[in-house]
Amino acid sequence: MKSTRIIVMAIIFGACFALSGLFGCTQKPKENSGSESITRVEIPKNPDIKVNPPVEPVKLTPPPALSAKAAKLPAGTEVAVIELGGMGRLEVQLFPEDAPASVANFEKMVGYGLYDGLSFNRGYVYAFIAAGNPDEKGILIYDRLETEPNKRPCRRGSVSMTRLILEDETTAAPDEQAGEKDQKKVEKKKTAKSAAKTKIPVIHYGEVSPTEFFIVLDDANGKFWHNDFCVFGTVITGLDTADKISEMIDWKHRPKGAKAKEAELKNEIKIERITIQWVGNTKSPILGNPATMPYYGAIPAL
Repeated sequence: MKSTRIIVMAIIFGACFALSGLFGCTQKPKENSGSESITRVEIPKNPDIKVNPPVEPVKLTPPPALSAKAAKLPAGTEVAVIELGGMGRLEVQLFPEDAPASVANFEKMVGYGLYDGLSFNRGYVYAFIAAGNPDEKGILIYDRLETEPNKRPCRRGSVSMTRLILEDETTAAPDEQAGEKDQKKVEKKKTAKSAAKTKIPVIHYGEVSPTEFFIVLDDANGKFWHNDFCVFGTVITGLDTADKISEMIDWKHRPKGAKAKEAELKNEIKIERITIQWVGNTKSPILGNPATMPYYGAIPAL
């Protein structure tokens, strides 16, 4: 009797198990405690947010060998090589000890590949040439460079970052402007109208450019700029090429018809690339790689 009851219970249990396999468990699911996320919601993309277009990988070629003159500098000396294609190249010795902020900023811009493809777009014959305007690539660089005291003489061959030119007005009475010989005449003719203050424009320099640099081509201008610009390098080879560039882009003495050849002119004085290396290979060289440029530096210029 007892064995018969056990057999009947076994049959009923087996039947229930089979039915649960066919129709599924009827137990209620456990409520979410909040510690786990059961549902994943896909957030829609905001069409107003613009991202950088993908930059194709750039195959970086090694920098050119330094000239014999540059190679003779003490081991560890930092040298920037500005390649100009058919016009040759310039070699610039950098001074990180005297201008650490300027050199570090220049290294960063070279690493971005910012200068590669730009041109020497400003200059005055035998006075200076300047390059590094990012507008040529249609981008804006929002970095700002702190001003540094100039610890080296500014003369022919010196390299500095440009600064924003500001123009204010000061006032001075006419008799303060006149020479000694004219003092008596001024005193006799002085009237209420002539005694009025006269505005005189005064030019001074503002923010330091994070990208644009210039090369001084004569000592006279170097002395004039010494107190306003920090020298962070000097040209050791290629100054004659820099002189030739100044003749080509001189904005005040261009020959007739030169404006029509402006595009051709830019191609002639275009910077193929700038690389930085250390004499004796004491450090790895810096090569321009556009893929490293941050987002804020790649916004189309207005």
